[in-house]
Amino acid sequence: MSTILLYLLDWSIIAISFFNTIILLWLGLTVLFNAERRVAGTWVAGGGLLLGGLFFAGHSAVVGRVIGTFEAEMELWWRIGWLPFLAGPYLWYLVIAWYTGVLHLWRHRIWLLIVSLLGLSALVLLVLGDPLPSYDEVVGRAAASVFALGGIPIAILIYPVYSLLCIVLALAALRRPAPSTRFMGELARRRAFPWLIAASAVLLLVSLAVGSAATWFLLQLMSGALPGLTLGALALLIGFDLVVAGLIAVAAIMIGQAIVSYEVFTGKALPRGGLQRHWRRSLIFAAGYSALIAVSLTFLYGIDAIYRLLLATVLMTFFVALLSWRSYADRERSIEQLRPFIRSQQLFDRLFAHTAQGDRKSVV
Repeated sequence: MSTILLYLLDWSIIAISFFNTIILLWLGLTVLFNAERRVAGTWVAGGGLLLGGLFFAGHSAVVGRVIGTFEAEMELWWRIGWLPFLAGPYLWYLVIAWYTGVLHLWRHRIWLLIVSLLGLSALVLLVLGDPLPSYDEVVGRAAASVFALGGIPIAILIYPVYSLLCIVLALAALRRPAPSTRFMGELARRRAFPWLIAASAVLLLVSLAVGSAATWFLLQLMSGALPGLTLGALALLIGFDLVVAGLIAVAAIMIGQAIVSYEVFTGKALPRGGLQRHWRRSLIFAAGYSALIAVSLTFLYGIDAIYRLLLATVLMTFFVALLSWRSYADRERSIEQLRPFIRSQQLFDRLFAHTAQGDRKSVV
């Protein structure tokens, strides 16, 4: 029974990881491609979403492989994997502060300077100070030397305060935004703010979960009491990863709802219903494709890789054809809705009459 549960957890984390990859990349590219003016805030918003998508692409490469077959690569993924958790809260606060227009206020400028210094200090420590144990030390479960201050790992002192401060400041900016200078900006905010506040609350849960897990992990590692990699421990590890990835998926969906509700990060004056339809279809595509690919990687890993690649190709082709068909159907429906208006105004008759009159004049 525990083996079946482990397979189900493995399938779930692979599916969620692929889903996050597709959705975050789609949102980042949509913001950048549809922006009316690509200002600095637009680049930060789109770039942050793309960074999240690339992180989950790497995450999918790790969770989608059999444990023990990529030991040489894990040290690299172990180091790189912490960067998005470091950059994510900061980029979220920066984007929200830009969108709400509070960056011109002195208190938010001071807070931005504080979190920038904290984030820069954590980045310098991660790159140069080596505050985390190596992957081999984690696997060996021996008491590891971690960069500490007064017996407390420095990562515990910096990261929870830094990440929580960023999310709380983003919530404060959403609660008291500056007046909007954009045409119909207040209407856009009323539509988007509930989704952005909900996304911030979910990201706050992610920060609490990651901070608590990192604290427990480092303290256990320093004392040499880290549990072994049994089936139960592996299921617990995958379960925690699944919870965090699931929360990020919920946050990504809420951010997507905010973006398509009034195209909040693109600078458009008026929303378009077409983008909302594409968003819903992208969610369906991401969910279906991720679930089926996770099945092939979890339960069909003994099959030759070329057949799994062919399955992915067939699925991608099917979903692209389905999206193209729905786009064409929407276009036809729009034309059908316009025909009564055109006929009622006799636009065809006027247009043809004007053209015929012009032709007679040219002949004369």
